[in-house]
Amino acid sequence: MKDVEKLFLSRKQPFPQFINIAICNDHGAEPKPNKGYPYLASYMADNDLALGRIVEFLTRTPYWKNMAIFVTQDDSGGEPDHVDALRSVLLLISPWGKHGYVSHRHTTIVSMHRTLYEIFGLPPLNMFDALANDFADCFTTKPDFRPYKCVPVDARIFDPEKAKDSKDPDYGKARLQPSTSLDDPDEMEKVLRRGEKETKAK
Repeated sequence: MKDVEKLFLSRKQPFPQFINIAICNDHGAEPKPNKGYPYLASYMADNDLALGRIVEFLTRTPYWKNMAIFVTQDDSGGEPDHVDALRSVLLLISPWGKHGYVSHRHTTIVSMHRTLYEIFGLPPLNMFDALANDFADCFTTKPDFRPYKCVPVDARIFDPEKAKDSKDPDYGKARLQPSTSLDDPDEMEKVLRRGEKETKAK
């Protein structure tokens, strides 16, 4: 949120057409009650809170009206359910997304790639994404631009105040760690522009 405020809301740079954000507490770790994580599920609650705060923030920016956020896990985690051991979650968050809609089309992670390519007007990279179902059924032509309100986390499951490092309350040290998130916000723009040129050339 600080990066978006500093780089884009201040109008220093145009907002990128594509941003990838990884929130890495979805696998969990050993419980640490004194750090605000009394259960394995506490780490997922931390992840969910982070996602909620990010979405709330982005829905209050001028860019929200043209935004689609896809949320998934990095893998299914190996916890089989009654349908398939490889199933995972996927959420579409967008003013152009259908409210409360559950898609019953067969989709995979490649479907997300295909949908992204279609949004950017790019061709498929290979037969896998060319033949994959996209998420077209999840979108609507009647947008809802209302902002999202993040729900506070239950402190019995995860306590954000305990999780803060008293020596680094604003995460200044953490932000100094090597990161590729927004180090070069033009990198993806360059890739997309190159793809657009190649498509037009064909």
